[in-house]
Amino acid sequence: MKNNLKKLLCAALSTAMIAGSIVLPMTASAADDTASVTLDGNTATIHSSSDAYAIIASYDSDSSILQKLDCKQVSDGSKINVPSGARIMLWDSLQNMRPLLIEPVNVPRKMWKFDFGDSDNVATGYYSVTKDTAYSTNTTKTSDGKKFGLLGTDEKAYEVGTHIDGIDTQEGQVVVVNSGKKNTVTSATDDFLGAVGGAPIKGEPAIEGDYPIRFSMDAENDHYYKVKVYVTGLNQTKDAVATVFSERRHPIITEEKIAAGETKEVEFTATLQNVYIKGRDGAKDFKYCFFFEEGISCGGIGEHFLCKLIENDFTGKYTLTAIDDQYVEQSTVASALKKYKLDTDGMEEVILKKIKCDGELCGKEKT
Repeated sequence: MKNNLKKLLCAALSTAMIAGSIVLPMTASAADDTASVTLDGNTATIHSSSDAYAIIASYDSDSSILQKLDCKQVSDGSKINVPSGARIMLWDSLQNMRPLLIEPVNVPRKMWKFDFGDSDNVATGYYSVTKDTAYSTNTTKTSDGKKFGLLGTDEKAYEVGTHIDGIDTQEGQVVVVNSGKKNTVTSATDDFLGAVGGAPIKGEPAIEGDYPIRFSMDAENDHYYKVKVYVTGLNQTKDAVATVFSERRHPIITEEKIAAGETKEVEFTATLQNVYIKGRDGAKDFKYCFFFEEGISCGGIGEHFLCKLIENDFTGKYTLTAIDDQYVEQSTVASALKKYKLDTDGMEEVILKKIKCDGELCGKEKT
């Protein structure tokens, strides 16, 4: 029944898209005026004279690929949380599947726009991010209550830890940020921020090299976000070399040259997922834990997973197998997985080698 339900839902949604439905009103009524759905942000209120089933279809950031289907039994006055960009349908039952709405209700997508630079050049409709807008101390929030700001730029930066973007800072270590702008500022992309160095930890020399400029905004789990950034050189008279990471572990562009005075538009999609540990209550009793990831080791899911284990009193031995500095290109290709020991044979080799080294399998046959 479940598979048939998914097929029917996909067929219904495909028909709706072929028909050219774009953005529907905030409230859509049924043919017999007995049911409707009212949206308040991401909260949907159901109005129905009888019990019904709400079908919530979630899509990717382009609203083109169906990612997830949820089915919830509802009644008059029921309130359900729905992701941005989703479509809501109401059925009388899972047996009859009679639509109670004339058309699916579209949940509008939210948009947050940030203008990096001096506070006196903020474009209309944008939130200002200056060199002093630190995530840890910024009291300004978006209209829907999301906190935002730069990471690593103030004395409390170390309190954030590595869980946001995988970058760790020690107490007293901060990144120094300056603002810049083009000769004429007419849009949000004409002024900008850039990291110019790092203040040293007290009593120690400053760390040499390039420093990242890090920006973060609160986001919701299990949502897709389309992110667009504009990258340029802080010194507009010189060529720049730029690298952009999403949550650090996702390299979007790497050491890409940007000509002096030019600006590059970079666009990508990010999705947020919590890491859940099956049997987490017994995690402290695990003797070994192995994690295999088709991504980079530093700042990746594997590190977050270890943090979760430690939070649950895990004291065993943890082994992470991942890539040093990049994602596996075409990770579904068997040859790529084999190269990095991420296929079945490779994982078995890593596990057995670790256990043998600890004397667990000495003189025993492999099983």
